[in-house]
Amino acid sequence: MNDPRSEVTEEMTREFFDVVQNRTKAGAKPGETTSLSDGQIYNELAKRQGFARISKMLGQAIRNRKDAKNILKEAIKSVPGVMEGDDDEPSTMIYLPEDRQNMSPTDVITTVLEAMQTNDQPRPNHGIQLLLSFMSDASSFGAVSEEDKFIEYISESDYSVLLNWDQLMFTGKLEVSLDSSRAYQTIKIRDVRSSEWSKVKWTLAKREGAWFVDNMLVSASKRG
Repeated sequence: MNDPRSEVTEEMTREFFDVVQNRTKAGAKPGETTSLSDGQIYNELAKRQGFARISKMLGQAIRNRKDAKNILKEAIKSVPGVMEGDDDEPSTMIYLPEDRQNMSPTDVITTVLEAMQTNDQPRPNHGIQLLLSFMSDASSFGAVSEEDKFIEYISESDYSVLLNWDQLMFTGKLEVSLDSSRAYQTIKIRDVRSSEWSKVKWTLAKREGAWFVDNMLVSASKRG
């Protein structure tokens, strides 16, 4: 027969959390909070019926949460292009050299465009930061020494369409130079704000076995 003192009821659980939340001293008014230390709270709770069982359950839940977080972190690290971040979320996706070498010029273009379309996921300006990571040293933008100003330029210039498109079309086949060191692709994207189409000409260069963006030219918007 089970010891009645080990039974955990809804009322006991509610009482347990009320004590934790309110940190109520004996004789305190309902809802009044105090500055009881964690030790005092523990001693107060230890007097309550069923505390040992609840304490064990909470301890297991905390351990399970930690285990789940560790499993999640390992899973995140296994996703191509995701660098390890803090305990709560991965850092900005930066594709590693070994990942880049498996990407075609079209992969690079679509990866950058899709990231810029959802620019603030998983964090603010992630898409623009990803574009920066794919830009070559010979990029038409030149050396970007101040990321904030680059982000502002992209957001406020004709390039803002890269952050605000809803449809994408490849207008021709990918062209690759005879020595396979450069690639050229023209696309059209529709601006979700105006429903106008803009043409974007991409020039990519292969360096150390991976494709990087040398040039990205946005033309004037046109309807249809």
